[in-house]
Amino acid sequence: MKERELKNGYVIKMMHEHYPMMQRLLRMGVDAKGVSYQRYLDRAKGLRGFLFFLDYVLTHRIEFKYCDFSMSQKWIRDNFQYGEFFKLFLEINFSISNHNSKDRIPKKYNFWDTFKNALYEIVQMVYEKNKEKELYSIYDISEIKKINEYYSLPFSKSILYDKDMFEYVNELFNEENNVVNSSIKLLNKKPFANVGNLNLNFTQKKDVCYLYGLTKREYDDLSKASGKDFYTFDFQKSRVKIKQKQNKSDLKNHINTKVILNNKAINETIKEYRTDTENFIYIFSFFNLLRHYEKGTNHIVYNQKKFRLYSTNELNFGINFQSIPSRFRSVIFKDQYDYDINAGAPTLLYQYLQKKLPNEGIKLKYLESYIENRKVLRMKCAEVLVEKFGKSNIEYQKGVKQIITAMFYGSNLTYSAKDDKYELKYDKRKYLLENLKEFKGLYDDAKKLFKYFTKYIKSLKIIDEKYELEEEIYIDKYELNDGKKEEKKINSIVCEIYFYLESKILLLMYERYKEDISLLIHDGFICRKDIEVSELEKLVKENFDYDVKYSKDKL
Repeated sequence: MKERELKNGYVIKMMHEHYPMMQRLLRMGVDAKGVSYQRYLDRAKGLRGFLFFLDYVLTHRIEFKYCDFSMSQKWIRDNFQYGEFFKLFLEINFSISNHNSKDRIPKKYNFWDTFKNALYEIVQMVYEKNKEKELYSIYDISEIKKINEYYSLPFSKSILYDKDMFEYVNELFNEENNVVNSSIKLLNKKPFANVGNLNLNFTQKKDVCYLYGLTKREYDDLSKASGKDFYTFDFQKSRVKIKQKQNKSDLKNHINTKVILNNKAINETIKEYRTDTENFIYIFSFFNLLRHYEKGTNHIVYNQKKFRLYSTNELNFGINFQSIPSRFRSVIFKDQYDYDINAGAPTLLYQYLQKKLPNEGIKLKYLESYIENRKVLRMKCAEVLVEKFGKSNIEYQKGVKQIITAMFYGSNLTYSAKDDKYELKYDKRKYLLENLKEFKGLYDDAKKLFKYFTKYIKSLKIIDEKYELEEEIYIDKYELNDGKKEEKKINSIVCEIYFYLESKILLLMYERYKEDISLLIHDGFICRKDIEVSELEKLVKENFDYDVKYSKDKL
């Protein structure tokens, strides 16, 4: 999309015109002595950048990890025009959690309840006035412009104004030990104080009856104010129609899958969520999906990096289907089938080594047991942890699954560093290693696996600083680290070998079932066709001589 275009332009326009925290910085100091016009333009530029940031947040909400909005400041700096005033608009409209270096939790940016409540009320207005089409419309936004005649109404009369909520949030800034967004101190004012006394300026009378509870007579008598200049943006529906066809060269030059969404399930979810004060935020992402894929004429296009296939934003209208959590994928692709290789990394890496090092007689009994029935060990680990530490069995199973996966990417689980990145923390990992022989045995087998890989990699032929895995299949021996050329670690090389094996199998499935596949997801795929898993397993065996087990779930 162009820099002028906002996918959620209508709701952003309404927030900008009828919610004071979207105007406050522009209003403050406009007439104060010593405030230069350029400084004022810088504020406007910061606000405009924030509007594009907000548009991104709404459009991509369902792609965020754990369905939560959590982006690092670095990511924001890299993708938006991050500056002093952009930062202030961000911090005055979003709450920011503290960085937790011990658990490697970055700062999280979340809507203030006040902001979220205002957004919710605007969505309800849209539906009450039967203006749903506005939510699918893309709007152009102009550069800053000066207005000398405008309408003005007190925010206290607006349905977006919740006195108790604003007072509660403002109290957070009065607590010395609970200052949530310290940068807002630069405003030299409490950001939520006395907002009910503010007048809001807007250029059109549209929708003010609903938002401000005006009678018809009050509405008719509403006249434009003049005097102080008012700076704002023009929001107009884009005249450029949304393209429903992707570039033919993209489809020709990349792997692609035709995506058929379950429009009925998506619309039912939108209907369910739109009156839910917590989940209504996700409807904007669903609108974006329908905007581009509702007609079933577009494809998901994939880039290949280190053998793996990625559904990048750039090729898919800003949507990364692979990063959408399963709870939403089960809506988007409802009634389709999700196929995955069970214990993919340990299964393929183990058999790969047995083929490449036949004289070693590699036999790892705990690894084989895990491959045979991975859920037994996960459940047993969770039960042991519940007995010792209490809490949720399901949560422990998720944590155990994560660290077992990490084992087969070469991670060391025995360290107790400040930046421990795992959900299952060091004390619990240590307890499992010391008290559950099956877990300790699997961990030791994973380390043995990597010792064998070290031996195997050292035996590979090196051509032009690349390891030759097979004829015309290479892995770089070196990589850049902070601009310095360094030899790759064994972990990284093994990871790429796994990606290679995974992609071979995935591309085999793609070639066989491409007319029915909706989405490729690393070692699995979502398909409109009901296929017997034995058929998939036989296909892999006949083509690559690997024994794999597939699982199948109907979404």
